[in-house]
Amino acid sequence: MRRCPIKRSPVFIEWTLHRGLAGLLLLAVFLPCCVSSGVSGPFALVPSEGEHARFSEEGLTVSARHLGEDDSAKYLEGKGFVSLSGDLKELELFVLFLEVINQTGKETIIDPGGIRFLTGYGLTLSPRNYAHLYSDLPPGPAREEVLKGFHRVSLSRMEIIPPGESLERILFFSRPEKVGEQTGLFLGSLYVGGKSLDKVLLSFKAIPLED
Repeated sequence: MRRCPIKRSPVFIEWTLHRGLAGLLLLAVFLPCCVSSGVSGPFALVPSEGEHARFSEEGLTVSARHLGEDDSAKYLEGKGFVSLSGDLKELELFVLFLEVINQTGKETIIDPGGIRFLTGYGLTLSPRNYAHLYSDLPPGPAREEVLKGFHRVSLSRMEIIPPGESLERILFFSRPEKVGEQTGLFLGSLYVGGKSLDKVLLSFKAIPLED
């Protein structure tokens, strides 16, 4: 049996993203050998290597970690957004905490439009944005309160990080029904001093949780 390149190396996924149709064709070839494994239902994400899913280069550090239901609720309630934490479970969202530390001496820009969560099954997920949440929630004062919290804590628009400063934001994704054992967070729109960094991939392993 062929070994699955997605499980063996998440860089394989990132490589395909830069090769358009050729990359998609490669995924179509290799995915069938990967579908026999994976995680269905509730899952946790842990770094593929080391204690953190992290990218560091010339003074720029980008890290991410998965926040489960309890941790995300504590984080959001600590920010004063109790209503938003309650809606996460109802909307079946999962949460990644993202931190960008800029010690490059240059202005850094991150745009959520280029961020994708790679499920390991050929499916890529974009972060949920303000418009998505607006349509998902019933109208009324409660929705306005949730949207206010979402706008404050999420990476839902382009952010500029001056030299010597950092940024902490939440990424909300629709929870997939199944993920591969190897997943990743691809940051496709990250710029330092106007130069694009196109190889930022934070790798995770998926671990099943009991219902």
